Amino acid sequence: SPIDAMSDSYKVRKKDIEAQRITTVDGIQIRLSNQERLTVKALATD
Repeated sequence: SPIDAMSDSYKVRKKDIEAQRITTVDGIQIRLSNQERLTVKALATD
């Protein structure tokens, strides 16, 4: 299915992750459906 083949990466602050929406550090709002899977990974900081 085309949905399974899609993958994107975004930088998001923890406070900007909601149940149905994320807001990137660039201010882009992304709405999520119940069918989408979100994987969160921490960035390494120096």
